[in-house]
Amino acid sequence: MRFRLGYIAIFVILLLAANAVLQLLALFREPEAQTVAIGYFTCAVTSLLCWLGRGSLQRFMRTGQPGEGWRFLLVGSLGAAWVETAFWAAEKLTGAVGVAANPNLLIDLLVTMPWYIAMVGVFWLVYRRYRYTWMAVALLGGLYELGADGILGGLLGGNAINAQYLLQLCFYYFTFVVVYSPMLLPAVWGASEAKPVAPAPVGWKALAALAPLLPLVPYGLVVIGLFG
Repeated sequence: MRFRLGYIAIFVILLLAANAVLQLLALFREPEAQTVAIGYFTCAVTSLLCWLGRGSLQRFMRTGQPGEGWRFLLVGSLGAAWVETAFWAAEKLTGAVGVAANPNLLIDLLVTMPWYIAMVGVFWLVYRRYRYTWMAVALLGGLYELGADGILGGLLGGNAINAQYLLQLCFYYFTFVVVYSPMLLPAVWGASEAKPVAPAPVGWKALAALAPLLPLVPYGLVVIGLFG
């Protein structure tokens, strides 16, 4: 099993590297692609800097009051706000339209932050029980964005959620992984290294990891009611 996991990790890293090359090439394309590429590399550098500074994150999250859960939520939410701001700023820089949730940053944050806060909060409840590896967390982040920006965003944008559309989303999956990484990985790197509360079958652990997608249901209904 150790060797299999090692090969999987190498495979994932190679796919991330290939995706980074595609994003680098996107810097020379149309403004919308440039905006995504700039936001992508901003998220990648942010996560790298947080990993290098994980000692400071650990000191902040593991001591004092409020408790670790609240600090996990704070770090994750700040990461989400930073990601939204980075894409909004990149959109202004390139002159693109429609990449950020709204041309007004305040409205952008008001619309998107409830989902991010709920997602991070539910993820903490799951993470403190099962303690996923940081690579698993990164891959889960991509899945959460696929559900939020891909499925819900597609519905709000009037796209037909068919096999072709889902295949296109899968093509962008590793872009999603990097984009959501500042929302989850810094908080995970700062969290205490306690063992899982209780051992669990792999299937149940994987199913529990989908719980952060549940807030998309009430969030989506509210957004559709307000803007649909």
